[in-house]
Amino acid sequence: MSKIVKWVLALLLLVLAATACAVTGLRLYREKEYQRALNEAQGLYAAGDYAGAQTAFEALGQTERAADCALQLELMDKGERLRRAEDLLEAGDYTAAREAFLALGDFENAAERIPACELGEAGQLLAEGRTDEALALLEKLGDYPGSAELMEQIRAAQYTEALAATYACRMDEAIGRWNRLGDYRDASRLLQRCLDYVALAAAGPEESIQESSYYGRNNRTGRVYTCRLGLLYVPNDAGPETGSLIFWPGGYDEVLANNYLTE
Repeated sequence: MSKIVKWVLALLLLVLAATACAVTGLRLYREKEYQRALNEAQGLYAAGDYAGAQTAFEALGQTERAADCALQLELMDKGERLRRAEDLLEAGDYTAAREAFLALGDFENAAERIPACELGEAGQLLAEGRTDEALALLEKLGDYPGSAELMEQIRAAQYTEALAATYACRMDEAIGRWNRLGDYRDASRLLQRCLDYVALAAAGPEESIQESSYYGRNNRTGRVYTCRLGLLYVPNDAGPETGSLIFWPGGYDEVLANNYLTE
């Protein structure tokens, strides 16, 4: 073997050895960099920086770890939304709180807080005089604590509304209200009286209005008259713009009439 060939072979071996060293060095460098990046990603995760950790794990090809970071971000978001919903409930913004809890689905105790929102919302509707809406909302709560007491308040308010409609001879409204009250107090009896009034009104013209013997008990404020369709009250200071009021249709009822005039 000539010296040239030996020299070429030696040079080739030297190149191969250098290449092997370079490849090994590069592999070790990459492993070191990977480990450094992995440690950094794990540090971000441990510190609660799930968005940064997710990006770092995705860059490393750690798909499962990246998916776990995404889950943690979702839980953090829901936790924050749950806190905001609780704040809305505490502040009395019941409608917004209910929507916030509904949007959280079955996350932690979100669904359990919805009845409290509906109870508060029903109370607000009652305060605004929107009793039908309050009742519809409250009927979904069943025996939820506090619902029975609020239900009684709503029924009492609706009873008062039905009486007002009856005294003012708004019969369609009154009949509907008494009917919705069902067996509450004497609603069924008052419903029948309103129905009797409508039947009497359809039967023919009224007879002459006569002064009632009852009026003397209240002659300081007005006079009471009777007619076939009910009891008519006219205040003493009545003028061209004053409308009289049939305050109890369907016949004379002394107890109700006395209560009305007194109140």
